[in-house]
Amino acid sequence: MNAPKEPVLLTAKCLEQQTQLNATFEPLTQELTLGAVKRLKAQILVLSDWLFSLNEENSDLVLGQALCYPKHFLPHTNHAFCQGIIAAKFCHRQHYHGQHAKLFISSALTMNLSLLLTGISASLFEQKKLSPQQVKQYQQHPISSGQFLNKYHVIEKSALSDVISHRELLDGSGFPTKITHHQLTDNMRMLSLIAKFIDLTSPRTNRAGYRTKQALSYLSQHRQHYDIDLLNLLISLVDKPLPGLIYKLNKTQHALITLVSHYTNELHCQAFSIEQGHLQFESATQQHDIDTLKHYLAPPSAISDRIINQSLQEFIDQPLEDISDQTQRLKPSDDLTLLFNELSAHIPEQETISELIARQPVLGDQLIKHLKQQYPSSQFNSSFHALQMAGYAQAKPLLSRLALESQLSQFTFINGKTLRQKINFAVSTSQWIAQQCQHVLPHQLAIFILLNLAPLYLERTIINGARKRTLDITQCHVHHAYSLAGHNNSAKQQKVSMALAKIWAPQSSIVNALSANNTSQAQNAGAERELIVGLELAMYLTHHVYHQLSLSELLADNRLVTNLRQLKINTDMLQKIISQTLTSQPMCEL
Repeated sequence: MNAPKEPVLLTAKCLEQQTQLNATFEPLTQELTLGAVKRLKAQILVLSDWLFSLNEENSDLVLGQALCYPKHFLPHTNHAFCQGIIAAKFCHRQHYHGQHAKLFISSALTMNLSLLLTGISASLFEQKKLSPQQVKQYQQHPISSGQFLNKYHVIEKSALSDVISHRELLDGSGFPTKITHHQLTDNMRMLSLIAKFIDLTSPRTNRAGYRTKQALSYLSQHRQHYDIDLLNLLISLVDKPLPGLIYKLNKTQHALITLVSHYTNELHCQAFSIEQGHLQFESATQQHDIDTLKHYLAPPSAISDRIINQSLQEFIDQPLEDISDQTQRLKPSDDLTLLFNELSAHIPEQETISELIARQPVLGDQLIKHLKQQYPSSQFNSSFHALQMAGYAQAKPLLSRLALESQLSQFTFINGKTLRQKINFAVSTSQWIAQQCQHVLPHQLAIFILLNLAPLYLERTIINGARKRTLDITQCHVHHAYSLAGHNNSAKQQKVSMALAKIWAPQSSIVNALSANNTSQAQNAGAERELIVGLELAMYLTHHVYHQLSLSELLADNRLVTNLRQLKINTDMLQKIISQTLTSQPMCEL
């Protein structure tokens, strides 16, 4: 048997990562070689992965260590590392998809790279007056960084626009291109905030850095430059006691924070004083209520790294598992599985069903909301009453659809919001298409459409794809599910859809239709054929609404005409389906 792994102290792991990053940056200040660039690319990948893997408590400790700005590292290393850990905290708080989060963290680690390459970073640290040439270089450094990262493929192309625009401000007073408001993505706005916060808090040769509260106060006073919601989020992430920082207890004593519990609103600390240059720690650990008004500072040089490491031994590096691109995360909960089984029973037990749906209040609320839209004149006393009104047999595919939609939307990525709008529209269209079917109910068609579209949330090219206002769908098969993201179906799609079908909708008609739809096999008329036709028709109509494909263009497609004939839908009925879907599922909030 393999021996159990020894626990790794988080402080030691953090120091190791900082040291490796510094060793990667140092050669770039001397001579730019291909080997140095390869090491940079590898280190950025490793570090972004590690920073994203930190849980909230551990990331607080790493942030506390980073904000000490260790003097034995290059100032640029300290800047980059701080930017990376704050970016990671932003990603976790906003539920970024793992792949998108790591790319965003990589952007934060490398967005100022040209300042290191040109020596401007060192000049700024030493507070030397920049020459006119350096001032010009500084104003263009986001573009220069983007060009370097692109030339050597250090990060993916879809992140380059974030790097190039990380110094832009909402009111257009930033640089290098002075874009404003709606032209700035959330990632650009976050990087702008992070960059300025680190500029303010980092020390220079002749001055100390701003305290955290001072830096945040400065940002608040210039709120015309920054997104106020993201600024409030930054405040919640950094304006709090962090393990490894100190604060003032009284006139003669300070305390080193060793543990923070936001659950009990307490922090553990070790009191110390410095008398005549000698450091004296109290042996007993103290507990105090968290005071949000206090300033939390980097420890003085009298407290060595060894002492801090000894005080923070409770923190072990325990990486979180990234489940964002795993189909395992899409499994129903145990309670939901039990509910599905009970709904499918020959004689469903009402008390058991009532108890199981009551354990899932969010899903129950979604069920009531959906049924209220479908039956506006009906009243629902509870989620169990809604199940009874819908009928147990029809409620199961509806619950499957609502629960799967919710789990698919857990993580944020670049084009995620637009993709969700399209998918919601396509699924909502099923309600009206299914009324023209003889063998398929609306919720059965809805879950079938969702099963075909679900793999879009697991494709790397889609998650990290560049932000596009319009898609070129001329190269796509418009009836393919992946065409909603500008792609054709992939081999991965069938595997994911079939795996999900066995969990969420194991009926033979759905499984057989999925197999036939992905292998282009001809099918006889019946439920399987109607499911495929309904899916393809939903794709056509979604393209009509979102991608400006006119009805005349659509009707020139022989495949669509055949599908319409299959369901006996004429042009007037097609227009009615579009209008009904737009009424029930508007493209945007008014």
